[in-house]
Amino acid sequence: MTQPTTIEELASRIDPREAQLFAAHIMAMGGRSIEWGADELGYVANRLAEITKPDGLEFPSPYLDDRTEEENQKLADYWNGLYRP
Repeated sequence: MTQPTTIEELASRIDPREAQLFAAHIMAMGGRSIEWGADELGYVANRLAEITKPDGLEFPSPYLDDRTEEENQKLADYWNGLYRP
């Protein structure tokens, strides 16, 4: 499966229930934490990686150490290019 080229295409690949649960976890984390540290950011990055892997998407994360810095940079560049507010 190819990587999506738009936010809309990416959104169409996300399971709605998984997205709801993930958003609720993020809200709860934000409500209980004044400042986010490595644990909170690691949870977000790892959870995003988990819910995108079944569809063949890769999410760059400094908490996932199985790629080189160059591979992570290429992924980060891809995701930065996809994001258009």
